[in-house]
Amino acid sequence: MVACGYYAFIWKTAIIPALVLGALLSRRLDRFIADWSIFLGLVILFDFLRGLVFALVAHFHLPVYMHYAIEWERALCGGEVAPVILQHWRAGLDNPGFLDRLLTVVHASHFAYFMIFGLAIWMLRPEQFRRYAVAVALVLYVGELVYLIVPTVPPWMAAQRFGVLPPLEHIADHIYNAELPSLQKAFDINPIAAMPSLHAALPTLCLLFALSQFGWWALVVAIYTAVALFGIVYLGEHYVVDVLAGVALAAAAFAAVSVPLRVRSPWRRSLGWAHPVAVTALLILVAEGAAVLTSRLGEPFEVTAAFAERELDGPSSEAHLYLGRLALHRGDLEQAREQFSRAVDMSESDEQRRDAALLLARTSARGSKGAASPAHAGLNRAIQ
Repeated sequence: MVACGYYAFIWKTAIIPALVLGALLSRRLDRFIADWSIFLGLVILFDFLRGLVFALVAHFHLPVYMHYAIEWERALCGGEVAPVILQHWRAGLDNPGFLDRLLTVVHASHFAYFMIFGLAIWMLRPEQFRRYAVAVALVLYVGELVYLIVPTVPPWMAAQRFGVLPPLEHIADHIYNAELPSLQKAFDINPIAAMPSLHAALPTLCLLFALSQFGWWALVVAIYTAVALFGIVYLGEHYVVDVLAGVALAAAAFAAVSVPLRVRSPWRRSLGWAHPVAVTALLILVAEGAAVLTSRLGEPFEVTAAFAERELDGPSSEAHLYLGRLALHRGDLEQAREQFSRAVDMSESDEQRRDAALLLARTSARGSKGAASPAHAGLNRAIQ
């Protein structure tokens, strides 16, 4: 279906009926509710908190980072940036469409994948499911905490929006919106959550469990994991350093749950259905509260003066354009003219040079003592 250009998108919550069906077929519905309900509640809560983290960062203008990941990537890759290398290789392919679609589907599948793998663990190695559920929760929530403390710009955004990398195509965005309009907006609820890569962490965690439990059958999981890790770099979603951080997070979570624990059951099955169902209901209630708070705080990520000075000062014409716009917004016309002039001098494309020149003309018109000339007025109208 991927080769023919057909797609289907499955929300994580839409997987739940399939999980329940598996439990019914195995005649273990009671055990499924006891084992899975809190785990599913934590997964649902994670989804809502992911959006809330972005809302908090954007609303309170918390520091957002970009250059540290690029510097680490270049140190690791001998001065190069892996997504740029792979997309340069892609540009030489006769027909990259199939590869683009395949890797985009794998990229979109990872959340459903870890839940389906969890069902396999639960059915084939039920004594290991508790460890798996705890390890997944550790990966999700440690990753969420890092996204709040160190929100990081992904490669495609660093290239497209800020111009600090050579051009990178946001391949997944194009495919999602071409095949399923408006999907990307719903799917990518936190675009500045690149480090660590959970797209790398969760498949890696599944691979570690597969290696420890399924022997040679783990080869299938290894192939999926390799494709997933390659794909997120190829698509411009993550740097290699993001991937390595995700792999390290998965390894740490796996090691943590490998320590023997004396507690017999995390969900206290002796209390029957009431306890796990009640806890799950509470988790979903908290998730709804997070959704309400997100909607009230929600606003787009804006470039602040602190971000521009820390992450954008000097590396590109785009940086000077942002600094100039910020200066213009606060009424510092002299600084705005200086930045737009630098942008004109540094622009590598006619389009960028034209934008910078128009902004420079607009600033000059605002700074003149008399009325703006007709030419300046025309330029202002063109900009606005």
